[in-house]
Amino acid sequence: MTAILQIQNNGQLILASNYSNSDYARAGKVYLSVNAGAFRLLLPDLFTSELADMRTALEVIISRAPWPAQRCSDAIELLFDDWTDNPYALHIGTEQIDRLPLDRDAGRELVCTV
Repeated sequence: MTAILQIQNNGQLILASNYSNSDYARAGKVYLSVNAGAFRLLLPDLFTSELADMRTALEVIISRAPWPAQRCSDAIELLFDDWTDNPYALHIGTEQIDRLPLDRDAGRELVCTV
């Protein structure tokens, strides 16, 4: 049986999580947690080499739309915009996010941590 993913928060900070022992991490899937005006991206060990590309970002643009290539009607894109022609992008299904941003968050600048 799959254990529920647990995250202990202190505002935008994650104090503790069982993510590294979760089905998401074992399957090599990222998980996006939203709390207190921050997107917090949790990465499995498999993504360690991707960190260098993520760190070049000057901003992260997070959008929601269908992802036809994966036959997914609702998905999230994280675009790590480094203002080049080929920024790093990550696409996930909405099952990999604990909650969608609130309507009041639309158009606001939020924090994104990895």
